[in-house]
This record gives sequence, C-alpha cells and structure tokens, in this order.
Amino acid sequence: MNPLIWEQAYHFIILFYGGLTVGILHWACRAFQKRWKPRPGAAFVQDLLFWVLAAILTSAFLYYCAYGKVTLHGILAFGLGIVLWQLVFGEKLYSLFLQLYGIIKRIIFSQGGGGDAAKEKKQSFRKRRGFKH
Repeated sequence: MNPLIWEQAYHFIILFYGGLTVGILHWACRAFQKRWKPRPGAAFVQDLLFWVLAAILTSAFLYYCAYGKVTLHGILAFGLGIVLWQLVFGEKLYSLFLQLYGIIKRIIFSQGGGGDAAKEKKQSFRKRRGFKH
C-alpha cells in the first residue's frame, strides 16, 4: 500500500483518539456542573479551563501526528471522535458516575460513626443562628 495512505490512516486514528479525549474532558466538565451546579462565575471559569485544556490537547495531538498541519481528514477524525463519545458513552456513563458517587458517599459518611448525632448537632446550630435551610 502507498505510504501516503498509511500516513493518513495513522493521522486519522491519532486525531480520532484526540477527539475522544476532548469528548471525555467535555463530558467530565458537564457531569461535574450537572451534579454540583456551581454558581455562574465558577461555571464560567470551569468552561474557560475546559476550552484552554481542549486547545492544548488539540494542539498536542495535531503536533504529534502531523506537526501541526490541519487537514480535512484530521478535522473529520477529531469531530467523529467527539461525536462518537457523546452519542455512545456520554449519558450511559453519567448514570454510572452518579451510582458510583452515591456508593462512595455512603461509604465515606458511614465510616465516621454518629452520623445522626452530627446531623442533629448541625440542625440545632442552624436553628440557633436562624438559618432557614
């Protein structure tokens, strides 16, 4: 087979995995924001950090496989990686993430002992201070 075809296939595979990586990073940021609902300013900073990391990762993948050269098949591979991650794995892994989070939370907070006493103490403190929640 022609070496040019091998090189393009190599670029396609590397950039496909680059798209998957950016898709995973995007999913992680959205899962974090969906679960913990940060304030608008914190969400803005998180989005900004995501885009900076996505740009760095994209540059690194492009430099690794094509010395920074942007090609049509590279753009298609990268986009295909992102779309594939979102369609195939995104929502399924979010529910798994929530289940694992619940299990870990139960394990961590059940180890402390006296969870009900601590809760009552916190509630009585809140009542004394006049908190509504």
